[in-house]
Amino acid sequence: EPITHLIPLARSIFPRWNHEDKVLAADPPAGLLDLGARQSKIRGLRRDLQPYCSRISDAEQGMPKKTALSRAGREDLIERIDELGGWYEAAAQLGLASKRKPNGYWENLDFLRDELLQLIYAFWFQEEDEETGETVWYNDISGALTYDTPAVDSGGGLDVPVMPSISDIQEAKRYDLQHAIIFHGGFIEVAEQLGWQMKRYGENRHLLAFSTFADEMHDFIDEMGEDIVPHGRLPTVRMMLDEDREDLVNAARWHGGMWEVGRRMRMMPFAASTLSGLPEAARALREFALESSQSSHLNSGGDPDEAVLMPSHEFIVAAGRHDLGWAYHLHGRRKLAAAAGLTLRTERFTYDECAEYVRTRAPGIRNSVAFREWRDGGLKPRMVPADPPKYYGESGEWVGWAHFLGVDVTPGDPTVRIRRVPFFTYAEAKRSIAAIV
Repeated sequence: EPITHLIPLARSIFPRWNHEDKVLAADPPAGLLDLGARQSKIRGLRRDLQPYCSRISDAEQGMPKKTALSRAGREDLIERIDELGGWYEAAAQLGLASKRKPNGYWENLDFLRDELLQLIYAFWFQEEDEETGETVWYNDISGALTYDTPAVDSGGGLDVPVMPSISDIQEAKRYDLQHAIIFHGGFIEVAEQLGWQMKRYGENRHLLAFSTFADEMHDFIDEMGEDIVPHGRLPTVRMMLDEDREDLVNAARWHGGMWEVGRRMRMMPFAASTLSGLPEAARALREFALESSQSSHLNSGGDPDEAVLMPSHEFIVAAGRHDLGWAYHLHGRRKLAAAAGLTLRTERFTYDECAEYVRTRAPGIRNSVAFREWRDGGLKPRMVPADPPKYYGESGEWVGWAHFLGVDVTPGDPTVRIRRVPFFTYAEAKRSIAAIV
């Protein structure tokens, strides 16, 4: 292929001109003539690759694969492509379409995620519902069924995207994806990093999508009728098994059990109590807490000796109050405690409230030693932390014992054993010693 050089007519590049001999002397900068040679190589390579290029459209051709050139015995073309910077770079310069990814592409987990979503999307198949005639979409990887046209980023149509299996990837001949997954630690490791679920085998995988499961559960309840399953209730496991609906039973277990299913569907298990309303549940829980033996010695609140503690879920169930246990699970511990006017066991005074309580209820405490004696003597209420510097120090509220106890530090007062200048922290002490040494 002849080489053509395009050189700017500049005095710095053509310093001498012989008018008599009509000779123009050129002194081009380094690399300028290489551009012409490179363009000549590109034109020659494009011509030699034509017999091996695939036809994508009337205006576009595809870059031949390395294996195809190797089988044809054209190692020379492979070497010329490598000289141009590799397959991806050469395809861009030749104006050919290439499916080959640039170097380092598969090291990025986000790119791998996008490629996997594209693969999962390719496994959607369009079918026709024999009963209704509607178009239904089925995903062969996740097993999901939907009447809506799936999106590329749906991940298979379930609540959580499904990781394709090695057989799915090999069926699609995506060996590049297989190598990339192995590079990132394998199928299980990649699924954990992406927060995806592993592929499940078997029938009725479409019920792993909660919306689909909920629709089928509603249909089953309608078929049973309100005489058997009251309005707002879920059927029992026995009812579903008697109707050969083991698929619904297994799906309910997958979605967290009947209580969790009831919470998400805003329904109650068949034998659950009527404490689905927050006011009713809060009233019943407070009555139980007041009557139980647990409330007799667990007190705190505005006056720490009179308010009632929130009983634990274990205590409620052990007392046989499964209706309250269901309400506990349905409404949540904090929400139910607030509505019932109960105090959580982990609740403590704020720093200002605690300081005020100690100053008014135990005015004789003037140092940390006296506070510990008061604490160890059983006089400390639950709302006062056992170690105020540690508890309030974690939130950055702790100031010091003098401020906490409201004590004025007077030099020489033996009852006040509080340093005017606080001790160094561990890190400050290390720096101080290092500076001395």
